[in-house]
Amino acid sequence: MLQVMDRPLHPNLARIAAAYDDVMTDFRAGRIPPAEARRRVLTLIARDDNGLEWSIDPDTGGWQYRNQFGEMTSANPPAYGVAGFTPADLGGGRGDDPRVRLYEVDQDALRSAGQLRGSTSITENTVGHRPSVRGVRRSALIGLIVLLVGALLVVTLLGAL
Repeated sequence: MLQVMDRPLHPNLARIAAAYDDVMTDFRAGRIPPAEARRRVLTLIARDDNGLEWSIDPDTGGWQYRNQFGEMTSANPPAYGVAGFTPADLGGGRGDDPRVRLYEVDQDALRSAGQLRGSTSITENTVGHRPSVRGVRRSALIGLIVLLVGALLVVTLLGAL
């Protein structure tokens, strides 16, 4: 059974909590067998604003998230966040296709200064444009020349002292 929360939930997690309640209602009423209830609960997955994947443990009803090692870890879920789109929001259907999952990406967080997140992002390159090998070689050659000139200056200055 889902643990009673004394605080609000992230909107994406509130959706799966409501779906969990529906599954448990059907199970308690005898409309679905235990194996089907467990299978449905295992499909209830959502992401928070940090990109963590959250689900409800079918054995305990407690919240769990997938940690950096890929293991499910019990924890208190976030209480705030921005609601992401569901397949039903975009397609007009019920959104019950388990093969479809949408994830929201916070583009500003990817470009945050001073952190490793987004450090490989290339914002000035256009789609389909690849730098030429000649341009890369020319840049490497210029860098090597600058390095050699700098080293020559240092040796000259040290020799003058």
